Amino acid sequence: EELTILVNGNGAVPECSGLDNWSLYPNTTCGGDPIVVTEIYEATCPYASSALWGLLAWEATTPGGSRVTWSGRTATTEEGLAAASWMPLGVAASTPTDTQSCPLTSELPGCPVDVTQALWDPGPQRRNQPAFLELRIEVESSGADLATLHDWKVTYSCVHDE
Repeated sequence: EELTILVNGNGAVPECSGLDNWSLYPNTTCGGDPIVVTEIYEATCPYASSALWGLLAWEATTPGGSRVTWSGRTATTEEGLAAASWMPLGVAASTPTDTQSCPLTSELPGCPVDVTQALWDPGPQRRNQPAFLELRIEVESSGADLATLHDWKVTYSCVHDE
């Protein structure tokens, strides 16, 4: 079974830039109103196989009451995403449980997030998921406490069609 990891960004743009897609700040001045960013991923699988979305992991800095909130939706086409409902996936926060660091190897409950489990009922129907996944990332600062999203990863596998 092959595991593909999609990583957002390469860290080539200086911190706190609106063009910086490695660390995500509320705006180009590192403060202000919460922002929402969406990213669309397409799983590319060989003939007679389909995507099985895997894990969502992240690294964030969320002091005080700031947070980064994740939600997701899937569809068989990119255009179909607009009609799909958003489902909650996870939250990066420093309190009440510190989930600022949620790597693929974490042992915290719910961290990393099992995307398939979060978006679909567990059981035999967990196989052969839609090829398109859209993530919505809401970065919320709290006063002078600025939330920073440094990195995230989402994984998927290709499983044989049944």
